[in-house]
Amino acid sequence: MIYAFTAIFVITQILVPRRFALFPIIFAVFLTTQVQVLPNLTILRILLLIQLFKLALRSNLDYRLQGRIDKYLLILSIIILVSAIGHSFEYGNPYYYRLRVAFDLLAVYLISKSTITSKGDFIFLCKTCAFAVIPLGLGLIIERLS
Repeated sequence: MIYAFTAIFVITQILVPRRFALFPIIFAVFLTTQVQVLPNLTILRILLLIQLFKLALRSNLDYRLQGRIDKYLLILSIIILVSAIGHSFEYGNPYYYRLRVAFDLLAVYLISKSTITSKGDFIFLCKTCAFAVIPLGLGLIIERLS
């Protein structure tokens, strides 16, 4: 079942135009858990990698550190990585876990920065998400009542 969800999300992520690039990622956050489909790759991480690759191929990936938020997120990622110092390796490699968290944070930010380029894009994303979440919520209510 998880492979079917992965295939649907991957195909959707590949086919959607740039304006809708965040929707499969947003729905993957709401509809899937952090189950690893491949070793150390969740559905969300696979979608992030695909979208970063698409943006890089089209030369739309804006990775320059120009603004304050860019620098703050880089500092936050470094803090996340440094926070692994002193943790035990009993439950796994803490550096590797923190690296995955930092990648998820920076990947979502880079994709958002590259796809939401104007106030109109942001308003479009908010309106479309608001309408798209209604059927999702109704489905969850029906599932809860049955």
